[in-house]
Amino acid sequence: AVNANGRKAMATEAAAPSAAEAGAAADAEELPPLPQDYYCPITHALMRDPVRAADGYVYDRLAITRWFAQRVASPLTGATLSSTALVPQRELRLAIAAAARKRKKTEEGAAYFSCPFCGNPGCTRQQHAQCRAKFERQLRADAAFGAAARRRRWLEGHVLPSAERALRSGPVGAGALMVGAFSVGAVGAILGGVASSLVEVVSGGYEVCRGVADAATRSGLFAAGAGTAAAAAASSSRTPTDASSSSSRGHAEI
Repeated sequence: AVNANGRKAMATEAAAPSAAEAGAAADAEELPPLPQDYYCPITHALMRDPVRAADGYVYDRLAITRWFAQRVASPLTGATLSSTALVPQRELRLAIAAAARKRKKTEEGAAYFSCPFCGNPGCTRQQHAQCRAKFERQLRADAAFGAAARRRRWLEGHVLPSAERALRSGPVGAGALMVGAFSVGAVGAILGGVASSLVEVVSGGYEVCRGVADAATRSGLFAAGAGTAAAAAASSSRTPTDASSSSSRGHAEI
């Protein structure tokens, strides 16, 4: 019975919060809510490095940097921006840091002092460097994805409608379209002068050719071209012997 009572007392002590934890919880309850300006509109977390974008709104630097890697538009309004320049907000950053120190025992305070790249509060200095490298790789991948998406939207809005009209005009229009597409690719490669430009030109040419092929399939150009090619092949399959025999029969009849 004594052992049972002892185990019960130990379980009660373990379940009861310590005085420090109780005091921290009480302090957290007494703290007033923070202004909404302290939170990033993208991540909805306290901003470590607030910056003002061209749309006039303030975001956390890492969040808006990754956003701009995929699209040059406002996260709040969706309007296209003329610049991706970011203006640091030093006074706001100091105010947020002071408020986060007072809330270090709270969930949002602990998140503020965790690793800015992975969010792990126990991230060491070496792991922090690895997280930064991973973030930079993801940033490059986002930039490549954003560039491909913008290129595809431009092709769908400017190139493919004209390509479909050219295909419907007949084989001459289709041939002119293909020559123009490869000419644009060659000029882009010469002016770019770098491997990245060449890759973008090749991928853009692939998108054009795929769109042309799709439009040609829809317009039935390939079927007409196949019939013409078959007729040409049949006419060219006649041998010289057949031609001379036909000529001899003609002379004999005369």
